[in-house]
Amino acid sequence: MTAHAHTAAATDHVLAEVRNQIGHLTLNRPAGLNALTLDMVRSLRQHLDQWADNPHVRAVVLRGEGPKGFCAGGDIRSLYDSFKAGDTLHETFFVEEYALDLVIHRYRKPILVVMDGFTLGGGMGLAQGCDLRVVTERSRLGMPEVGIGYFPDVGGSYFLSRIPGELGIYLGVSGAQIQAADALYCGLADWYLASDQLAALDQGLDQLDFSDHPLKDLQNLLARLGSQVLDDAPLEKLRPAIDHFFALPDLPAIVE
Repeated sequence: MTAHAHTAAATDHVLAEVRNQIGHLTLNRPAGLNALTLDMVRSLRQHLDQWADNPHVRAVVLRGEGPKGFCAGGDIRSLYDSFKAGDTLHETFFVEEYALDLVIHRYRKPILVVMDGFTLGGGMGLAQGCDLRVVTERSRLGMPEVGIGYFPDVGGSYFLSRIPGELGIYLGVSGAQIQAADALYCGLADWYLASDQLAALDQGLDQLDFSDHPLKDLQNLLARLGSQVLDDAPLEKLRPAIDHFFALPDLPAIVE
């Protein structure tokens, strides 16, 4: 497909292709767990802007290359180097990354994201604005920013504050990583698919017959392949303790 070859050449760290009226965006830096660079942020934004006005694109699917991660966040090393060198990359990166997250959150066509493997920090920023958030048994979701003395933003102040009880404070303060059952329990994912069903998902997407309601069409496909609830979410058992301790007025009180 010539359009695909063209976009792949433009930036091979984001692969873009339209198949069966679906725009597919793939983060393609598997060696770096698909961590985001400024070029990748710009490429994602460019394709989403193009497809927003294209009547032949009914929906968007977002994923990461390789089984290890959807997206492990921003490329922190490059941002640190920029700051140390007195450069401006670190500022430009956050401005454009946050703008991209907002574009996804407000996008008028349904976006399905496959959070297979690590989905951390900036990866959560991309995923949480999507309409259909899919996890697998390999998914590891978290906001590790606190570990480098940074506030869990990229939309975290929005989506963490809407999680039941004090679970959002817990995830933001601890940087804990959660798996599929907890992601569904917290409302940070909508569907669970076993990773061996991802090929069937792709096949289903390629054969999907769109109605006037693309979101419903995608939901029906996911309902055939996955589930919306998993038993034995660890956080459900810990919830009373988390709700008690993480409701305390400040961090020293929580730590104590």
